[in-house]
Amino acid sequence: MALFGSLVALALPLMLVLPLGLPGVLWFTRRSLRPVAAMSRDLGGRGPGDLGPLNVPDLPRDLVPVRTAVERLMADLARAREAERSFSGNAAHELRTPVAAALAQSQWLIAELP
Repeated sequence: MALFGSLVALALPLMLVLPLGLPGVLWFTRRSLRPVAAMSRDLGGRGPGDLGPLNVPDLPRDLVPVRTAVERLMADLARAREAERSFSGNAAHELRTPVAAALAQSQWLIAELP
């Protein structure tokens, strides 16, 4: 009988706390994770060329370093993309000039030869 009484004394609070406390825990967890979901939506909704700052106001202090790191990474990617475009444009120009000169000289030679 004492064993039964002990089990009831231990199990009864659990049977009351779990059904009553679980919705509160779920609500609190969802509410706490809203900023993470907002940042995820902002990042997920971007196109491949959109490397601007994140539009996630009111982040908790714990997530501000994450946002800062992501924004720094996106700025680095934007600079790298711009450097690549600049290099490609310069390389194309540098290649076009000798090719154009060689083409002009070969056309001149064709015109001059009998």
